[in-house]
Amino acid sequence: MNERNDLNVANVSKQFAVITALKGAAFASPPGSFTAFLGPSGCGKTTLLRIIAGFETPTTGTVSIGGEVVAGDGR
Repeated sequence: MNERNDLNVANVSKQFAVITALKGAAFASPPGSFTAFLGPSGCGKTTLLRIIAGFETPTTGTVSIGGEVVAGDGR
C-alpha cells in the first residue's frame, strides 16, 4: 500500500488467548477521507478501532499514520 496515505492498516490481527478477534485486516484511507467499519456483532470492528487508536497492540501487522508506523513490528 502507498505510504502517502494518511492511514494505512496492513495485515493486522489480534489474538486474545485462544480467541482470534481480528484476522488480516488491511486497508488504506487517503488524506481527508471518511472511513466507516460495518459488520455484524463480534466481527472485530471495535478491536480494529482500539488498535488504530493505540489502546490495543496488534498481534501481527502494522498501522501507519502519515507514513510513520505507530503500531506493530515492535512498537
